[in-house]
Amino acid sequence: MKISIIIPVYNSEKYLNKILDSITNQTYKNYEVIAINDGSNDGSEKILKLYSEKFQNIKYYNQENMGPGMARRNGFLKANGDLLFFIDSDDYIYDIKALEKINKAFEDNNIDILFFNFIAHHNNNDTIENTLRNTNMQEGIYSIKKLKKRIIGGGLWTKIFIKNKMKEEYFYNATNFEDYYTTYLYLNNCDNFYYLKETIIFSYRDRDSSLSNVNARNINIDRELTSIKICNIIYKKSKLKKATGKLLVDTIFSVRKKYIINKGNRNKINSSDILKIDNEISKIKFSYLDIGIKNIIKIILYNFYIYFNQGDENGK
Repeated sequence: MKISIIIPVYNSEKYLNKILDSITNQTYKNYEVIAINDGSNDGSEKILKLYSEKFQNIKYYNQENMGPGMARRNGFLKANGDLLFFIDSDDYIYDIKALEKINKAFEDNNIDILFFNFIAHHNNNDTIENTLRNTNMQEGIYSIKKLKKRIIGGGLWTKIFIKNKMKEEYFYNATNFEDYYTTYLYLNNCDNFYYLKETIIFSYRDRDSSLSNVNARNINIDRELTSIKICNIIYKKSKLKKATGKLLVDTIFSVRKKYIINKGNRNKINSSDILKIDNEISKIKFSYLDIGIKNIIKIILYNFYIYFNQGDENGK
């Protein structure tokens, strides 16, 4: 099976050689690389040009800066493979036989999506992580129903998708939670999944400009509002209501916690931002059957907190 490796690239000149070498050194050769240069203003395009001239199966395309969601969408539209492998430009393929193992899993099994492990580099430490967040799971094929109550990692670089099951409308124009959006809308089309108990990707989580790095010290109201909005859309559209309901609740409290912790620091936040967050949260309609008793209690307590702090958050 042909594997389309799609890489959104934004100012990644320090990392591109590493990821491209990790691909070209693979033992499995039936692949194509589609790099979408998302308005980089460093030396990324020069590196992409050199590799595309050296390797016929590496192609790159330039676009104005639109963010990772639209870069991946445009890469998907240009892909000719049977399988889709999205990789962030600051990561790389850890296992030289990764593509060979991925192909074998799909050749030997009738599966809709594949998940695998990755190495996360964070705070100078490397840890092996499972995107399914279930370290006891054995390798093999499972019903998609096994994910109905479990939040899985959103990163597209921990999954392999079937090209014919992916749709253009599964991509969201944002820089955060756009990967969760793609994941959960795609899962609506899946009956099963395969867990490959292999470590495939090495992922840097420390870089300030990393697509996956959210620096809690730099609170951005637009980004926080987008997180809540996208998770609410995911919850409405997903068939896995219990999992996405939990994702939405967790996101709400993660965002709100930042503002509670930093409430007195006017260099980070102001009261009008808090009100914007609370106004967005107030629009959300849950089915309490989806989110569980613990989350129901959290929401009730949160509503009490808002009620008794309204005057304070208006600056009174």
